[in-house]
Amino acid sequence: MKKKLNFNVKLKTNFDISLKPIMEKSARVAEIVSYLIFGNKLAKSERMKILSDAQNEVDKKNILSGKNTYDLDTNHLSINPERNLIEVLAETIKTDETINILKCIENSLKYINYKADTDNKPSEDFLNKWRNEAKLIADETLKDIWGRILAEEINNPNTLPLRALDQIRNLSKFEAECFDKLSTFILNGDCILDPGRDNNRLLFRREELICLRDAGLITHYTPGIYLTSHWIQTTLNDNKIYSIANSTHIFFIYEKDVIEIPTVTTWPLTQAAKTIYSSILMKEKKPLDVDHLLSNILEQNKFRFGSKQNNFNKIYYGKWDPIKKKITSEIEVYSIK
Repeated sequence: MKKKLNFNVKLKTNFDISLKPIMEKSARVAEIVSYLIFGNKLAKSERMKILSDAQNEVDKKNILSGKNTYDLDTNHLSINPERNLIEVLAETIKTDETINILKCIENSLKYINYKADTDNKPSEDFLNKWRNEAKLIADETLKDIWGRILAEEINNPNTLPLRALDQIRNLSKFEAECFDKLSTFILNGDCILDPGRDNNRLLFRREELICLRDAGLITHYTPGIYLTSHWIQTTLNDNKIYSIANSTHIFFIYEKDVIEIPTVTTWPLTQAAKTIYSSILMKEKKPLDVDHLLSNILEQNKFRFGSKQNNFNKIYYGKWDPIKKKITSEIEVYSIK
């Protein structure tokens, strides 16, 4: 990809993408978007006139050959009804794929950090693979996901593995929405909390875990066979604590009060799921029923929290920034009855 490009180009389909405002915000981002749209050979805008002249010649030949007809009133070309069906279908597919790519790019623009202080760009391997996958994405929900993936790679070049794109492309709309819904219950970025064993107080339906398993987003899920994860030992204001955190809150107890370390029942995320979560979902601030979540965790720790060896009766919690790794609110207390 070359620098010093003139991006005074506006693409019109059923929506508009204007490259000039992008260029004014960030030449780096505009160059990347231009590469995705035009490819390496067409990235230089000074070639646009040559291409326009060439297109005029193609249109002229198509009219003379009978492939197209020209309407003087509308100043548009239309397909000759007798044109070869294969050619018509091929052009339709190409047009649909181009629109899919453009829509994914359009979705990415609102997530891009135009002030990112870096000259680095995503690799051409990543951009080519992303474009090849994005052209097949017709669903609007999935287009938003692919837009966010592109934005994340532009914001933090060379961090998303190519292999993750292979796994993400196979997600259905239902699977993507299911993972989005359950992302609130992802703990420490690498596992999802079990919904609980009391059917009247489940955080979510177990069928949704089966959906994530079948989509390759959790490594395995077998009802009745449970895995446990210990709370993480760390330090807060020079005090040692045990904690767990999702994308919005951190929950902790002081080490001095603990003999037996509390656990949570969880299911490990696959690498693809971790990629989607860290690049997209972790940054969303979904509402959380703190009492419901904590009651579920306490239900899983009846033995440990009820043990006479432990000397605590409170869980502390606060709002949490998972990127900066810091508490962003006053610390509150949940009393254990």
